[in-house]
Amino acid sequence: GHTIGLIFDALFVVLPHASASYKVEPGRDYTPVMLTLETASLLNAHASLPFRDLKGLIAYAKANPGKLTFGSAGVGSTSHMYWERLMAATGTEFTHIPYKGSGQALPDRLTGVCNMWMGAADIRPHMDAGKLVAIASTGTQRFADYPEVPTLEEQGMQGFTLKAWAGTIAPPGTPPEIVAKLNGALNAALKTPDVRKRMADLGWVPIGSTPEALDARIRADLETYGPIVRKIGLKVD
Repeated sequence: GHTIGLIFDALFVVLPHASASYKVEPGRDYTPVMLTLETASLLNAHASLPFRDLKGLIAYAKANPGKLTFGSAGVGSTSHMYWERLMAATGTEFTHIPYKGSGQALPDRLTGVCNMWMGAADIRPHMDAGKLVAIASTGTQRFADYPEVPTLEEQGMQGFTLKAWAGTIAPPGTPPEIVAKLNGALNAALKTPDVRKRMADLGWVPIGSTPEALDARIRADLETYGPIVRKIGLKVD
């Protein structure tokens, strides 16, 4: 229990499905400690496109299958999987443009080569310049800095959210009393003003939970992403 790790969702719920060599199994390869952080994304699009909300996006996509492009931080990334989930849920078809990160993608986003993006809520200057428009928050509530932008759920997708998360784990076989001590200390730390401000500055929302909640989240997301990875034939070896 002296070595702990902060793990991000794609490594534990997407990569195990896509790789023949990278296999991480709940209950075997680690001990869950806590669901630590979450963050939602802002679904945004180039301002030249003829829609301003989710209903319009879906209608346009169905009338023009494959015409709209979306960017991501790379094949198999969380942002890529978000779009795959959205397409599966709405019966739409978009064309994927993988980038190495949001910085590399920005010039194409501003010129419209990359039509749509899901990422950090940091596009206000580009909205003000008439380059980008915000379509939806992918979380359970609106972003404080974008109170005018409704969530996916508010726009008809009941119970549908797209949130990245990070969790804290310990080595397999860590004694329960050590897990309990780590869990208590970390939950307390996440409630302090300094930590919460630092997380907010980085775009993360401190969560905190029981070990069981992290285990349940991992298992649920493994079930969610397995069919998607198989459908698109994602392989990363």
